[in-house]
Formats: sequence, C-alpha cells, structure tokens
Amino acid sequence: MYNRNMFPPLEGRWLTAVSHPISILVIESDRYLRGCIADLLAMAGYRVLEADTAQRGLRLALSHAPDLITTTYRLPDLDGCEVCRRLRAEPRTASIPIIAISATPEKRHALLAAGASLFLSKPVDPDELLDILAGWNARSFV
Repeated sequence: MYNRNMFPPLEGRWLTAVSHPISILVIESDRYLRGCIADLLAMAGYRVLEADTAQRGLRLALSHAPDLITTTYRLPDLDGCEVCRRLRAEPRTASIPIIAISATPEKRHALLAAGASLFLSKPVDPDELLDILAGWNARSFV
C-alpha cells in the first residue's frame, strides 16, 4: 500500500533552471497512487498533468504534448498496452517517452513491445523514479 510519508525528502533533487518546466502526464486509475506520484513529481519541480482513464490520458497527451508520460497497465477503459500503441501511432505523441508501470511483472514484455520506453514495477520506488527522471533530463532514454 502506498503512503505519502514513504517519499523521501527531496534535498538535492530540485531541477536546475530550465527554459520551461518539464511536463509529465500521469495516467493512473488509482486515485491515491496517482496523487502520490503527482505530489512527488510536483515537489521535484515537474509540471504534472493527471488522468484517471486511458481516454482522458490520450486526450491530455494530444492537447498538452507533455515531455514524458507514465501509464499503468490496468485502466478502466483500455489497458496500458493499447495506450502505448495509440500514443506511438499518433504523430504528435509518437516520440514522447513513456514509462509503463504495472504490479504484474509479466506485463513488462507486452508493454515494451507496445511502445513503452521503460518499465517499472509497482510499488514504484520514489528514489528510482526520480533517478530515472534526472537521467532523462540529462539525456533522453528513448
């Protein structure tokens, strides 16, 4: 179970000045987990968009063109594989890095084959996520 207190202090993890805040779209059906991830990212200086369904996430991706997208596998309307396929098929979102997140490690191959750039297992380790994003800021992992 996720607990907002599980997130470590962000000392030394603030983003350096950039011309615009990096935006991340979080597509997660679990309201609490979505909030935890969004809070962590916002505290680290990212601009966060949130969606609780695949369809809302796809609409936000098209209308806001975030710099990065996270999606869970299990969503109420489409699965994460279909989200990845649709994002990759759309020219406006085809090159956006996607971090796929699932509690089922067996979904890793399917999510990566569908277009995810990276796979993380639930529960998401906050340090691992921030380290990945810090590395991505320095160079793209796509």
